[in-house]
Amino acid sequence: MRISGKKISLILIFLMFCISTKSFSYNKNNMKLHLKSISLNNETPFEFQDNDRKIDEEQELLSLVLLVGNTIYVDREFEAYKGLVKNDEGQLIPIYQGDLDHLIKASFDPKVITSKDFIVSLFFCLLFDYYNSVFYSGLVKGNDDEDVFASPSFLFHQPFVGAYEETLFRGILQHSLTTRYGSLEKGKLYSSLIFGSMHFLNYFILKDSGYTVQDGIFQSYNAFIVSYFILGELYIKRNGDLEVNAAVHAWNNIILILYSIHESKEIPKINLVTVNF
Repeated sequence: MRISGKKISLILIFLMFCISTKSFSYNKNNMKLHLKSISLNNETPFEFQDNDRKIDEEQELLSLVLLVGNTIYVDREFEAYKGLVKNDEGQLIPIYQGDLDHLIKASFDPKVITSKDFIVSLFFCLLFDYYNSVFYSGLVKGNDDEDVFASPSFLFHQPFVGAYEETLFRGILQHSLTTRYGSLEKGKLYSSLIFGSMHFLNYFILKDSGYTVQDGIFQSYNAFIVSYFILGELYIKRNGDLEVNAAVHAWNNIILILYSIHESKEIPKINLVTVNF
């Protein structure tokens, strides 16, 4: 029996989630021991408490369930959408003929991640993220709640996130709006507005973890700008092909998460204002 690449990938990501969760708990305990061993002047050493980790295993499992659910849902919707659309209807952008399997694998395809479009687009995404993060940090100076703890297992989510979000917001939404209004510009603008607005939903999911309304507004703004000037434009430039889009989306998130983990000396932290457009 042939098993699709998507099913294999979902099995692997579940296993990585289990491994990462156990490893993370082990490392947290090691950190406690290490901090006790270097405490000076008999002062009470700093220790991590369970409630310091703002995203716990239950929330992490929920994110995994949502990831799998979103991937399956978008895959089915896209197949249905392709069945309704014909390329001979005078569309301004051809419909992408691949599936989510191809887009998940695209993040690791040497031809995709060494292409000029990928390198240039990823560079500008990261550049924008950097300046946005610096600007936002100045606005919320002194507010430690801008950082939300997360697990390294989120790294393995990103090829899926890039694949299903680009399929949904570019392959379906931008394509259908472009066709409906007969304008590449309107299709890109309206889909980017929706893309940005959807990111405000993070506030309702993460408000109990220190995520503020201000965080939600700024992340929505960030997502809109990246969608309109980079991802939406890339989709048009590549004439409906989504492989580079999915890879740029995934690697932008992966690099930012890795940077956050590297910067944190105690526990991986993610600034959700700029990560996961």
